[in-house]
Amino acid sequence: MSIYLSLFARLILKNQSFFFNFLEEVGTMWNQQPEDILEQLLSFWCEYMVKITQPERRKLTALAFTTLLPCTSRAVVTLFPDLFYPIVEVFHDVMREDNGSQFDYLVMGDRDDLDDEYETEHDKRKRQLSLQDPVFNTPLHEYTRAQLMVCEQAFGAERFQSLIGSVDKEIREQLEEFLK
Repeated sequence: MSIYLSLFARLILKNQSFFFNFLEEVGTMWNQQPEDILEQLLSFWCEYMVKITQPERRKLTALAFTTLLPCTSRAVVTLFPDLFYPIVEVFHDVMREDNGSQFDYLVMGDRDDLDDEYETEHDKRKRQLSLQDPVFNTPLHEYTRAQLMVCEQAFGAERFQSLIGSVDKEIREQLEEFLK
């Protein structure tokens, strides 16, 4: 199941309009509103997060959820506080501290200077491919901070503060700590 959710996450990250068009098509086939399908999907996904164990897939989900935050969709607004639980969980998974500063350990630097005599051509190709993957080239804390600013612009300051206020206080405090 986590592979299907990973595909949805990549779809959300790469082509959000296609994702919403897909929901409309599924809604037509199932005689349901796309908003209801999205709400069911996100509810299931939030609950299923505990079963996703690979840090890369967990971060992919967090990036997808963060991407959806600025959506003014009823389903996203309804589940707004619920989306932060997995995001903060993933922060705990991927953030490390070094010399007093926090960093996302999954982010790979562009290491062309790395010349490992045991690294094969295949390893080099895998690393180059990974450098194009949002999981390995997007710091979660920076992306979340940027998306929250977009979210504030999309909803307006007052509505945004109301939505953020609906997030559990402890989760909100942990999120603020990571976004410092």
